[in-house]
Amino acid sequence: MPQVAAAKASSQQTDLQISAAAAASSSTTKSKDCDHHHASYLTRLLSSTIPSLSCLSNPLAANDSIASLADSTSAGLARPFCLDRSKMEVGRESTFSHWKHQGVDGPKPWPVVGNLIQHLISPKRLERELQWLKDHGKVYGLYHGKKPILFIADPEIIRQVCIKDFDVFPNHQTLGGLVNEYQKFVLIMLQDDHWRRVRALMSPTFTSGKIKRMFRLLDGCVNDLILCFEEKLALEKGSDVKTAIVNIKDIYQLYTIDGIATCCYGLRLDRSRDGSTKKPGAGFRRDQFIKIVMNIFNFNPLRFVVLATVPKFLLEYFGFVILPKSTFDPLAQIVNKMIEDRKEKVERKFDDYLQILLNSEMGEQVELNEMDSKENHHAGLTGESILEDQKRMVADIEQRLGKSRGSIKLTDLEILSNAMFLLIVGVETTATLLTHISYVLSYNQNVQAKLRKEIASIAKRTDGSNNYSFEYDDITSCAYLDAVVSETLRFMPPVHTMDRVSVADYYIEKYNIHLPKGSQINLGFYSLMNDSDFWHEPRTFNPERFMPENRAKINPGSYCPFGMGPRHCIGMRFSLTETKLALAKLMMSFKLYPAPGTSYPPQLSFGVKNGIKNSKIKIVPLEEEQ
Repeated sequence: MPQVAAAKASSQQTDLQISAAAAASSSTTKSKDCDHHHASYLTRLLSSTIPSLSCLSNPLAANDSIASLADSTSAGLARPFCLDRSKMEVGRESTFSHWKHQGVDGPKPWPVVGNLIQHLISPKRLERELQWLKDHGKVYGLYHGKKPILFIADPEIIRQVCIKDFDVFPNHQTLGGLVNEYQKFVLIMLQDDHWRRVRALMSPTFTSGKIKRMFRLLDGCVNDLILCFEEKLALEKGSDVKTAIVNIKDIYQLYTIDGIATCCYGLRLDRSRDGSTKKPGAGFRRDQFIKIVMNIFNFNPLRFVVLATVPKFLLEYFGFVILPKSTFDPLAQIVNKMIEDRKEKVERKFDDYLQILLNSEMGEQVELNEMDSKENHHAGLTGESILEDQKRMVADIEQRLGKSRGSIKLTDLEILSNAMFLLIVGVETTATLLTHISYVLSYNQNVQAKLRKEIASIAKRTDGSNNYSFEYDDITSCAYLDAVVSETLRFMPPVHTMDRVSVADYYIEKYNIHLPKGSQINLGFYSLMNDSDFWHEPRTFNPERFMPENRAKINPGSYCPFGMGPRHCIGMRFSLTETKLALAKLMMSFKLYPAPGTSYPPQLSFGVKNGIKNSKIKIVPLEEEQ
């Protein structure tokens, strides 16, 4: 089993990265002459195939260059170039005829890239989706490169493929050798029985009971978040009323990194920059840890264009990976060292996600309570469906592997990969959700005022000060708080689409569409949740839709920001708790207003994430307004 070298101290991690970079640079220099010929050929091939990317012409550029399919790994390029060019169809003009032959309507694809840039990368992608919904209906055909994709924004069909016929659509698309060794074992990448086994083992870790045990750890992180806003205010001078213009996305990223490091790894990050410890037991400087994590997010979205337009066998030959292993190594060293330490110190108790993963075993019961039921609607779930899915997966795996209940555990690499996975997916999506909520509230003062009033009714003043504390059950049960979060998830979801791949031939009777085995579908969450056929004035922000008395009016299947069915987002409850607690304390500390130069609805940034291009707001201390 691959083992990751343990980090002895955080100060050594930078040295390791520098040494590795130096070694890679040396290796690249030695083989440069040999590599240059092959890389140049591939560059010319890509440039002729994708003319708009021809400016990315350096064949030995680092990770952000589309031309460098070796990702700083020269071994793949140094092999003798003996591919049969007759097999390459990269440069041929695609007819994009698949959906036409089936009689399926859809937007006109661009040469070579199909609808990929329009659908996933363009800043106008969400506006375009809604226009496509009007022009082509709730089910239509797209192309990512030459690959046909069936786009579905019909709640009936989405429920059908995600729940009723889940066994036909259990997987996301497989990327094979295009992912690094850590990514291969993360939950979202796993397929079939491997996914069922890991999901069954991990499901008990995300119930309300487990998250409640982490709540106080998270509370300390929220206090640091409020302190961060106060520090921004302290920098503003010369004003009678203290105000500050802040980039909320940057601040929320720091908070979500801090929250996951604390609740998932038991790491207490030191906020100081000079190395002095302000938190008892702090083991890592915050700025160093953040640098390691943010390096993973430094992702060029144009790599999706390469992935969609260049044959997979060619990408694998040249060693192309979506994210290089070296990007993950520093974080892997930290987590692996923690795993080893905990195995040696079994007597010490930890209430974090990493320890729950270490302790997990097949057959552990999913313990649901009333708090779980209050948030199940975010993924179209019921308590019965959760338990049924868990029992079915456990029984399936035990039967297929011939194992007895309780004898199957996660491997070391599965623990390591999924411990990192939660940090990677949890930081960006939750920070984006908090950014969207704060931005929308700054433009909707009536909603903000009502939310603050509701939160004040459950807030507990600490020691007669202006600091407030909250109980987990109160935060989870606050109806208007959940309604504001729910409406933001509908109005501006952090993830606007998700894929599934069929493992058998499938027929959609309602639309008379035949999907052969291996077909990819995209579930159009954003289109579905902003369709006027299911939502009254969908582009109006109205949390009242999600109040308990109105929730029954929501069309089944039309609200699914975390996915739906057995493969819904496993970290949903943790993300909601992290979001709601931060929002509650923010409302009791500040008022939010639009910043100059911003617009509503906001403009999106370029890329696959649903980030806001200008994520600034104005904050005013609450006491200044009273």
